[in-house]
This record gives sequence, C-alpha cells and structure tokens, in this order.
Amino acid sequence: MKLGPLSMLGERDYRVLWIGLLISDIGTWMQIAGLGIYAAETTGKASWVGLITTVTYLATGLLAPFGGTLSDRHDRRLLIGGSCVIQAAISTLLVLALHTEHDSPLTLWALAGLQGVLLAVAIPAINSMVPDIVKRERVSGAMSLLQVTWNGGRSLGPVVAVIVIARGSYDWVFALNGLSFVVLALLMLLLPNQLRHHSEGGTIERLLEGISELRATPASRRPLAIAVAEMSLIAPFIGLIPAMAQVTLHGKAVDTGHLFAAQGIGSMLGVLVIASLVPRFGQERTLSFVIVAACVLAIAYALSPTVLIAVLLVLPLSGFHTSSFAGACALVANNAHPRLRGRMLGIFSSATNLCYALSSVALAFIADLVGLRAVLVASAVAMLTGFVIGRRKATRSRARVAVGSVESIR
Repeated sequence: MKLGPLSMLGERDYRVLWIGLLISDIGTWMQIAGLGIYAAETTGKASWVGLITTVTYLATGLLAPFGGTLSDRHDRRLLIGGSCVIQAAISTLLVLALHTEHDSPLTLWALAGLQGVLLAVAIPAINSMVPDIVKRERVSGAMSLLQVTWNGGRSLGPVVAVIVIARGSYDWVFALNGLSFVVLALLMLLLPNQLRHHSEGGTIERLLEGISELRATPASRRPLAIAVAEMSLIAPFIGLIPAMAQVTLHGKAVDTGHLFAAQGIGSMLGVLVIASLVPRFGQERTLSFVIVAACVLAIAYALSPTVLIAVLLVLPLSGFHTSSFAGACALVANNAHPRLRGRMLGIFSSATNLCYALSSVALAFIADLVGLRAVLVASAVAMLTGFVIGRRKATRSRARVAVGSVESIR
C-alpha cells in the first residue's frame, strides 16, 4: 500500500520544518493581504495594489538562482533561520512606519521588496533541504505536502488579517508576521546540521548550462513556455484580488479576505485534482485540459457581477491555475537530466516569478486606464489563443517527426 503525502508528518525532522513553514506562511499571507487592503483603502488605485503585492515575487524571481548557490555552500537551516530573523526585523520596521506616519506607498513597497530578497535566500534552501531530511523515495510526497503550507497560509492568512484589522489595527498584522518568522527561525535550530555542498564551476557558468539544456530539450522547453504564459496572463488575478473586491466590485476589506480565502482553498484542491487526473489521462493531456479550463474561468471571474459570484468562481479558477503550474513544473522535472534538474527547476521558478510580478504590475496600470474587467478578459483570451496555436504547431511537428521516422525505416 502506498503512503500518501500526509504520512510524511510522521517523520520528526520533516514535521518540524512543515509546522514552521505553515506558521510562517500564514504570517506572510496575513501581511500580503494587509498591505493590499491598506494600499486599496489609502490610494484607491489598482496600480499601487499591484506594485506592493507583487514586489516580493519580483525580488525572489531575480535573486532565487543566487540563493540556490548559497544553499549549496552554507548550512541551509542557518540560512533559513538568518533570513527569518532579518524578515522579522523588516516587519518591525513596517509597524514603525505606520506609527510614525512614514507609511507612503513607496515605503511599503520598498520594505516588502526587502522581504522578497530574503525569501530568495530562504526558498532555495528549503527546497534543497527536503532531500536531506527524508528518504529519496519520499521526496516527491514531501515536496507536494509543502504546497499545503503555502496555500494553507494563503487561505487562512487573509482571513486572520481581516479579523485583526477589524479588531485592532494594521500594525498588529505586521507584528504577528514578524513573530511567525521568529518561530520558524527557532524551529530551524531543532534540525540537524546540513552538509555543505560544493559544485564545480561558477554561478553564471552553471546557470548558462541549465539554460542551454532547457533550450535544447523541447519536452522541457514547451511546459516552461506554457507556465510563463500562464503566470503572465492568468495568475495576476491573485495579486489584483484587493482591486477586484474593493475597486471593481465596490466591496469592503472583508470581501478581499473572502476572495483570498477562496483562492487559497481552491489552490489546495487543485493539487489534488491534478494528482487524480494524471494517472488516468497523462501529464500532457491533463495540462491541456487545465489550461483551457483556467482561461474560461478567468473570463467568467472577470465578468462577475457581485462579490459572491466572484468568490464562487475564484475557487475553481485557483484550483486550475495551481494545477497548471504544478503540471508544467512536473513535466520540466521529469524531462530534465538528473545532473541539471536543480538548475532547470531554479530557472523555471525564477522565470515564472518574474513574469508574474512584472505582468501583474503592467496589468494593474492598464486596469487603471481601461478597467480591471477588460484587462482580465483580454489576458485570458490571449492565453487561450496562444495555447491553441502552440498545441497545433506541436502536434504538426510531432506528426512530421513520425512521418520522417517511418520513411527512414522504409
């Protein structure tokens, strides 16, 4: 009988890491939601909401490859713990900015960006640590279960943030996030020392080798292209949730919390959806279905007349979005050479984060000019059109290869 991912919590070291990440991710999403709500209330502009809520992804996308290099050369638990301590200090600065009225959107944007820089150090270290604390055959299940902490935090964090804001103030949201980082840092001390790994070649040289391998491997290049397009044209609905709830649908802060909660729940269910469909239909067919469904739901979500309908639509939309991202990532991992898999997945993560951050900001500014609904609909239509055209070209290419193989045999 095969054990499911939840059985990983029976292993002490993994359980410590998982609990710490869950607490920290709840705090992180409390702050992301809190900053988005604050920006929407104080500026009334979707552009500032997009800038503040996506700067973390931008910083992480730019620096994650270098964070991966650090994780190979230093004790990973100390890198994670040190990163958490500095992020706790930045959360304290956010509290001070509110109390001293130095809370301009630019200040909040800069502090959120600094935390993104620290995440670029922590995330590769966390992902690299998993194979060190679990058996090789259980790495896949362990990595899947880590997605629950992020999406669980995405679901619970905004709800807690709205409650805290209603009963206290914004500074309590940032203070609690800082405390969550401290908890994770302390839990890292309970884990065994991590070995330091020294790989050959310089950072740039190794990254270029990974890029060359991606370009030379169509089976990995295509899912990367799909993921980049999806993160650029569909995924920005996440960062723009506060604008959708409070600017487009004229709701309140609590409505932003409801949308964020639905988005987190839908994302967790999405992991289960793709896991159940892949064995029956295969990775590529499942990915195609998920992409088309995500585009259709994105259009419906953009046209939502009320907050309630938007909440009902964001549940499946988020599930298909998460499934498409996970499916593309799995295809890259499965088709990558073992010696280059880490670099290729690092490039995958960097490219998707950067595209999400830059596209979210660009779409937010365009939304201020033409409206958020029009932007989301146009993006989804562009994604669907590009995907259909790309799939037809890939099918024709495979057909030509098959015909050529038959002729060569004759």
